[in-house]
Amino acid sequence: MESDTCDFLLDRTDTQDELHELFSEGLFLEQLQPGGVYRFHHIFKNFLREQLHRKPGLAKDLHRKIASYYIAHEDWQEAISHLLLAEDYPRVMQLLDDVGNSLLSRGGLHQSVGYFVGQLPEYLLNDYAYGNYLLGEVQRNDALFEQALESYRAAQRIYQKQDNSYGMALALRGQAQVYLDTLRPSNASQLLNRALKLMDAQESPHEVAGLLTQIAENQLNQGEPLKAAESLAKARDLSFDYQEEQDYIEARTMLRTGRLQDGLALLNRLEQNNVALALPKPQRFHRDTSLLTSLFHVILGNQEKALAAAQKGLNAAEKKAMHRWAFALAKCVWHTLNNWILTELCSLIM
Repeated sequence: MESDTCDFLLDRTDTQDELHELFSEGLFLEQLQPGGVYRFHHIFKNFLREQLHRKPGLAKDLHRKIASYYIAHEDWQEAISHLLLAEDYPRVMQLLDDVGNSLLSRGGLHQSVGYFVGQLPEYLLNDYAYGNYLLGEVQRNDALFEQALESYRAAQRIYQKQDNSYGMALALRGQAQVYLDTLRPSNASQLLNRALKLMDAQESPHEVAGLLTQIAENQLNQGEPLKAAESLAKARDLSFDYQEEQDYIEARTMLRTGRLQDGLALLNRLEQNNVALALPKPQRFHRDTSLLTSLFHVILGNQEKALAAAQKGLNAAEKKAMHRWAFALAKCVWHTLNNWILTELCSLIM
């Protein structure tokens, strides 16, 4: 409990003094932080909750009221949690529409988004296109790729019924991203082109730039570096919001076209800037800067640097608890390079 929220709920201005007095007298309160943050003793808290549950109408009204406080303070998780307790599902959906994507982009909050969407009644979720899209994003982040595809397709069907071209493009991008994450470029290509046709670059430059960036990565995966460079240039003309991932794709293009020193310099700049590549695609093991740097050094014959970069990629895979085949790929690269260097050393000795 905080005095500010108590003041708001009770329409008072003096609860800090009263809470301090109750705490000083040892009446059911524990102080968590100096300055007015308390909690009830466990048994008394349960007692109060039981009393409140006997008045469900009052409980819902209080949850709605405190939700409005958290909305005003942009504490979206608390706000949505209280709206769910109030069973105010229309407002939950409205908030998810407004801030769901920004919550996904914050580290560690995708599980909360998945929980919020999962608490919606099935009859509402069956008609809630954006909720299905958010669920697909959460599932993709957890490497549940087939489930993610089903959620994106559900979103696409609902958007199609609503004749919502923007939403359909969003759902198609999500499906394509699954295929990009799992290195299936032929599956992604058609979906990305369909999404691009549904978007207007003048009305939605940010979204079209994102699509073109995805297309560039897919073209590179298909062995078309020159087309990828063209798509990247078009994306950058529209928006700078995808600069980190565009730089990474450009470095891969340089690897493909033999511009090795330029590519290494670009990757080094990314490392020096401490860019964690906050991409909208969490399954990024095959997009890891360390593994790509290792490949550059392999081609340049820098054996020790290649092994060091591969080891760094392996350590990152272990530390971030990547999906099992992401970790396996990083480990495979490291062992391959390690064996290669050993072979080279043996040949020199022999």
